[in-house]
Amino acid sequence: MSFDWKQKVWLAPLTAMLAITLVGWWCKTEVKGSIEQHLIIHLQAILKSKITSLRIWIDNQMRLVEILASEERTRSLIWAVVAQAKQDGATGEILRASQESRELRENLLSRLRTEGLEFVVTDAEGAIIASPNDGRLGERLNDSVLEKFQSIFDTGKSVLLTPYQRARPEGGRSRTPGSGRAGPGRNREEPRNFRPPPDRSGPGEGRRNSGPRSGGGRFGPPGRERRSRTIMAVAAPVRSVEGEIVAVIGLMIRPEQEFSRILSVGYDGQSGETFAFDSNGVMLSRSRFEAELRVAGRLEANQTSALFLELRDPGGDLTRGHRPSTGPETWPLTRLVSEAVAGNDGVDIEGFRDYRGVPVVGTWHWLDDYEFGIGTKVEKKVAFETLRALNLVFFILLLLAMLCGVGMFLFSGLSLSLRRRMEAANREVKKLGQYTLTEKISEGGMGTVYRASHALLRRDTAIKLLPPDQADAKAIKRFEQEVQQTSRLVHPNTIQVFDYGHTPDGIFYYSMEYLDGINLRDLVARDGRLSEARVIYILQQVCGSLAEAHEAGLVHRDIKPANVILCDLGGMTDMVKVLDFGLVKSYRDFNDDMMERTETITISGSPHFISPEAVSCPDQVDHRSDIYSVGALGYYLLTGAYVFEGMTTFEVFRKHTTEVPVPPSRRVDSELEPELETAILRCLNKEPERRFDSVTELLTALRRSPAARQWTEEQRRSWWADYRRRRPERVPEIPAGVSEETLQINLSGRTQTAC
Repeated sequence: MSFDWKQKVWLAPLTAMLAITLVGWWCKTEVKGSIEQHLIIHLQAILKSKITSLRIWIDNQMRLVEILASEERTRSLIWAVVAQAKQDGATGEILRASQESRELRENLLSRLRTEGLEFVVTDAEGAIIASPNDGRLGERLNDSVLEKFQSIFDTGKSVLLTPYQRARPEGGRSRTPGSGRAGPGRNREEPRNFRPPPDRSGPGEGRRNSGPRSGGGRFGPPGRERRSRTIMAVAAPVRSVEGEIVAVIGLMIRPEQEFSRILSVGYDGQSGETFAFDSNGVMLSRSRFEAELRVAGRLEANQTSALFLELRDPGGDLTRGHRPSTGPETWPLTRLVSEAVAGNDGVDIEGFRDYRGVPVVGTWHWLDDYEFGIGTKVEKKVAFETLRALNLVFFILLLLAMLCGVGMFLFSGLSLSLRRRMEAANREVKKLGQYTLTEKISEGGMGTVYRASHALLRRDTAIKLLPPDQADAKAIKRFEQEVQQTSRLVHPNTIQVFDYGHTPDGIFYYSMEYLDGINLRDLVARDGRLSEARVIYILQQVCGSLAEAHEAGLVHRDIKPANVILCDLGGMTDMVKVLDFGLVKSYRDFNDDMMERTETITISGSPHFISPEAVSCPDQVDHRSDIYSVGALGYYLLTGAYVFEGMTTFEVFRKHTTEVPVPPSRRVDSELEPELETAILRCLNKEPERRFDSVTELLTALRRSPAARQWTEEQRRSWWADYRRRRPERVPEIPAGVSEETLQINLSGRTQTAC
C-alpha cells in the first residue's frame, strides 16, 4: 500500500501522534518530579515530627529526674544515706535497716508511683544506696551502665541511656558488684569503708554501647536462668550543699510505653515505619514487621526486635522467599543506617533495601546529643503507586497513539466512527476543566448541582452549574455574588468554595466541598423532633458560622433545615455545615442598593423561616433577621413542626408579621428547659431590637442551658454508627442547598406594611 505523504489528511494523524507522545512524556516528567518532591517533603516532615516528639519526651524525663535531684527533702535524705554508706562496717543490711534509707525509698515511690517509673540512687562508686527493691542495696551497676552514671561525676550533666536489656533472676535475689569507676576526687580503688555483699559473679557482658544483650545480667550473676526486659534510663547528679556531686539518681523507663510508641504513632500507610537505632546498627525501638521477621528467621519466637535486630541488608527480599547463604554478621548495614551512623543526614527516593530486603525509600538523621539515629521509610512500590499508574497511563496513551496512527492509515473510516463515539461519550460525561461530572444531585431555580471528580486531586467535589438558558445578566450577577460572598467565609461550619469559572459554551459553574451527610429537614422527617441537648449542639455551630458572616457585614437570609447539613467529617461527629449563601446580602451597603430598591422590592427567603421585617421591609433586613430564622430553626428541631402553618405562602407571611408563636413546650409531650425555650422565643420576637443583639449573645444564652453539654461524644458516635447501618444506600445530599422552598417574590406595585 502506498500513501501520498503530501496530503494533509495523512500528515495530520502523524503530527498528532508525535505531539501526543511529546506532550505525554513532558507531562509524565513534570508529574514525576512533582511526586518525588512531595514524597521528599512528606518523609522529612514525618521524620521531623517524630524527632520533635522524642526530644520533647526526653526533655520531660530529664526535667523530672533533675527536679527530683534538686528537691530539698530528697537531697537531704540522699546525703544522709551517702554518709551512712561511707561509715566503717556499712553493709547492704545496715542500709536496709536505716530509717533514712526507708524514708528515701518511700519518698521516691510516692512521687513516681503515678508515673509508672522505677528509680535507683548510686554513690560515687556506683553502689546502689536506694531502690524500690531494698534487696538490691549494696549492689553495683554493671560496667556498661556504670560508665554512663559515672560520666555524670565528670561532666556534672544529666544523661540519657538508650534502650538496653536488663536481666532479672528467676529465683532469689543476687547482688553483683560492678567494677567501680572513681568519681571526682577519688581513686579507682574500692571504697575504704563501704562493704558490699560477697562477689558471686562477674559484672556481665556489655551490649556494645547501651548495656547487656545476653549473658550476665545487670543485677544477677551469669549462668543463672533469667528473664530480660528492655528499659531506658535518665540520670541526674545530686549535689551537696557545697555543690559537690555526691550521688546519682536514675529513673528507669519502659521504652515500649513511650519511646517506641512515639515512633509508631501515625504509621504512614501499611508499609511506612519510623524507628531508632544505635551506632552499631542495632534497632532500639520495635519493628512493626516482627511477624514477618520471625517467619524469615531473623527473630526467634520469643524475641522482640528492640535490641535483638541488627539493621542489615540481606541482599534480597526475605518476604518473597529469599534466603541468604551467609549469616547476618556478614551482611552490610542498610543504606539508611550506614549513612546515619556516618553522620550523613539525607533522603533517598531512588530506593534501597531495608532489613527485610524490601525495596524502600526513606530519610534519616543522627542525634549526636542522644547518640542514636532515627529513620523513616516506606516501601517504594507504595510510595510511587501514583507514579506507576502514571507510567501505565503514559504507556497506554503511547500505544493508543500508535494504534490510532496506524489505524488512520489503514482504515480511513475508523477515525470518523471513533470521533462519533467520543462525541457521544462527551455528551454523556460532561467535563468542566479538571472536573468530571459523575451524577446529578439536585436541580432547582438557582442552578443544578452535580457530583464531580477532580482529575488530579481524586476527590469528590460538588459542582453547581448555571446553564446558558438561565444565564441572564441578573442570574449571573447573583451566581457570582454567591461565589464571592461564600468564598470570603472560612469558618469550619460554613461550606467551602474551591473554584469558579465558565466553559466556552457559556456554562457558569463553581466547585465546593462535597458533603456526605443528612440535612436537618431529612433528619426530622427520619427521626422526628430532636433532643434539647442535640438542638443546642447544632444551633451553637450554626451561630458560629453566622457570627463570621455577620462580622463581615453579611446576612444569610435563608437559614432553614434544608440549608444545614450534619456530617461526620474527619472524626468530627455531628459537624454542621451551613449552605446556600445565594441570597446573602451586605446590610452595611444600604446606599449602594438604593437605585435597585426604588425599582423593585423583592421578598427573598423560605416562608416558614422568614423574619417579619423580611416580609414587611425586605430591603432593610440586617443580621437580626438571621437570628429570627435561627429561632424558627430551633423551634422546628425541638417540636418537629413549623412556627406557623398556612394554606398559602402569604398566609404564612401574615402570621409571621402579626401572630405570637405558641411556646414549644405546649407542642410537645414533655417539658423543655426554660433557658432554651426562653432563648428560642426571644429570637422569634416581632421587633428586631427585642431579639438578641448578635448570634454571639444567642450562643451565650444557649450555653447557659443545663442541657448544653449533654449531647456527648459517645452519643454522637453511636448515632452516626446507627445511621450508617440503617440507611439503605448512599444517597447524595444537596451540597448547595437548592430548595423549592426558597422564594423570591417581586412586591412592586403591591401594598406593603409601612417600614
